[in-house]
Amino acid sequence: MSYSSTGILALVILLIINHEFLRRDPESDAILIRRDYRQFLCAVAVYFVADIFWGFLYEAGLTRFAYFDTVVYFAAMAAVALLWTRCVIIYLKTTTRATRLLAIVGWVIFTLEIAFIVINFFIPELFRFDADGSYRVGPLRYLSFGLQFLMFILSGFYSLTGSRKTESPLNHRYQLIGVFGIVMGCFVVYQILFPLLPIYAAGLLICTCVIHIFIFEAEKEDASRKLRELLALEQSEKSELKTAREIAYIDGLTKVKNVHAYAEATENINTRIAAGTIAPFGVIAFDLNNLKKINDTMGHETGDRYICEAAHFICHSFTHSPVFRIGGDEFTALLEGEDYENRHSLIEAFERAMEENRKNGKVVVSAGLAEYRPGEDADYHSVFERADRAMYKRKEAIKNLL
Repeated sequence: MSYSSTGILALVILLIINHEFLRRDPESDAILIRRDYRQFLCAVAVYFVADIFWGFLYEAGLTRFAYFDTVVYFAAMAAVALLWTRCVIIYLKTTTRATRLLAIVGWVIFTLEIAFIVINFFIPELFRFDADGSYRVGPLRYLSFGLQFLMFILSGFYSLTGSRKTESPLNHRYQLIGVFGIVMGCFVVYQILFPLLPIYAAGLLICTCVIHIFIFEAEKEDASRKLRELLALEQSEKSELKTAREIAYIDGLTKVKNVHAYAEATENINTRIAAGTIAPFGVIAFDLNNLKKINDTMGHETGDRYICEAAHFICHSFTHSPVFRIGGDEFTALLEGEDYENRHSLIEAFERAMEENRKNGKVVVSAGLAEYRPGEDADYHSVFERADRAMYKRKEAIKNLL
């Protein structure tokens, strides 16, 4: 029982901490390292089970059953060595002469182990049980463990050496393989010296726990990195979409909203009017005075500066309202919220400023205000028409002053 306790503890810990890896999942198995690592863990579990039963059978003196259990023990050990080499190659994400050699060594050890087991049925050079039931080891056992020792030690030193030459994020992978190889190599030596102690099982227990921590953390790191990449991509797409929207909805000359944005805004207002959820709003229609004369006498470049100056003045006067350029010299502002509440004082201040501009020979803009009348206005257009008529009335009044 004392011998089997180590295997029982190792098996329980293995099943607890690696239950996610041991569960078959077609989607997860598509990831090679998860698939091969699961196969490696299954081989380790079989080894633990064989080691557990060996302790019970040997102490009970059931020599015949202990013999066949020992065969499973060595076969599972061979599978552990082979599957470990496969995991190393996939986990390091590299194919070099050293990793190819490691793969060959894994197959050589596996093949020799199976050959030793077969030979042992006829010539007990791997292990045997004496007539009194005592377990005896043969020279092939030392050769078997010696080959595994070389495999673990060489892979360990190769990985630790490679970690110095490899930049993150693969650096920690080389370190993990290196630690595993060196530790298992040491446990193999002790298992050679003390054949009746479950030292190999203890080594596998420690190393699989370390591997779990590294792989689990690596998967979390990979998932976190992918999430950051997705978030960055989403942010980039949002930024590109915002830029494209600005290009599509901003007037190239004045940088206020253009006719496309205006159409979308008026459609939204009509939807809210139809749904009965519209808040009070007002519309101001603007038209520049004397633009044609400026274009004809001073050129279109001067006319463009005149338009930009007018747009700047409108935006400065109605700071909380969206301003749209809906024609060559026509602008519209939609008043809601604070600007709507202060509409009369704002339009009066604007007209006083225009009067000062007219006297000083600066930009002059005619403006007309109209308010939405619930129950009377069926859509936005009816409000805009009143604002447009008020604007033209103001435009005529300014002309009469000239």
